[in-house]
Amino acid sequence: MKKVIGAVLGVVLVLGWWSFKSWFSGDSGGGAVNGIPAKVWEGGGHQVTYTVNGSGAMRVSAWFSGHDAGNRQETRSLETWEKLDAGTRTFLIDAPRDSGATFDATIEAPKIGDTISMTVSADGRELCTDSQTLREPLKPGYAFGVQCEIDDFASNQEGGVSDDE
Repeated sequence: MKKVIGAVLGVVLVLGWWSFKSWFSGDSGGGAVNGIPAKVWEGGGHQVTYTVNGSGAMRVSAWFSGHDAGNRQETRSLETWEKLDAGTRTFLIDAPRDSGATFDATIEAPKIGDTISMTVSADGRELCTDSQTLREPLKPGYAFGVQCEIDDFASNQEGGVSDDE
């Protein structure tokens, strides 16, 4: 039992060190950050616009991934999130070349009739839009939200859209 506890404690300490190091060194090679950033890593590749509108308090997220242009292997990632009041909010994000992201927005305590929508554009081109209206009470374990997955901002490759959550 002591070996298991020691192994778990070791993993926790390593992950904690990596997080601590990235916060103070500015290296956002991975991990989670509170707040949707105005610039991801070095930026300079794409001007991304992420607009969300919700009738209730929301949690919005953006999971950015950078990849090697040659073989499309993911080389870095960054998870970001932010809590918002009801209404519309637009995020302008300077993203690097060879990158994409998954955008997600959920209403935290949805009621019947609540609505949520999002639009994601890059370099002036609309890449994805999604909207939902809650028509019946949520079942236990379900969330109410919208999502857009963009594999590559440059090539307009959409990875998929989740209609029902």
